[in-house]
Amino acid sequence: SKDGRLAVSQLNNLATPQAAIAVMNADGSNRRVVFSDKAAPAFVPTWSPDGQWIAFGVGGFFGARDDRPAKVMMVRPDGSQPKDVTNGPLNSGFPTFSPDGKQIAYRVWGNYDRPDDFGIRVMTLADGSVKTLTKELDNFPAWSPRGDLISFTRRSHSEDYDYDIYTMRPDGTNVKRLTDAAGNDSHQSWSPDG
Repeated sequence: SKDGRLAVSQLNNLATPQAAIAVMNADGSNRRVVFSDKAAPAFVPTWSPDGQWIAFGVGGFFGARDDRPAKVMMVRPDGSQPKDVTNGPLNSGFPTFSPDGKQIAYRVWGNYDRPDDFGIRVMTLADGSVKTLTKELDNFPAWSPRGDLISFTRRSHSEDYDYDIYTMRPDGTNVKRLTDAAGNDSHQSWSPDG
């Protein structure tokens, strides 16, 4: 957060991985769980620009996507006011706030028989409207600090199925591939100055 606190996914049990969202000072002190769901893990917390909310994905990820579709949720840093941001059959996760805090970009991962069930979406928080930016095997969106670009990871259609890093404008235009190396490039983040 802008005041120096960290929000982390806290793995609770290695035998049956369940992750909660915890908030703590940068030195690790004053750790407290602000969200936990015994039935589903919570991953990838991200702060709103004003520090008033933490968004994250909760539900089935990886192999459990088909059984328990994940959704994006938000909670206050003190653990109050948990609320769903997304709902429905598509697995939603990995949220990132726009710099003005008015929108959230996130990825959806659906059924391989329906190609439109994949990609990056942007929700306007004031009215819940959603815009589809991509319909590829895209993941890990990250809004740039200036708000002019969203970086993301895309799975290639080549036989090796590598992941590479791309950018696009927040309206889904001007998609540019940034990496093209053998192996997977993923989980990118922006420097503070963009």
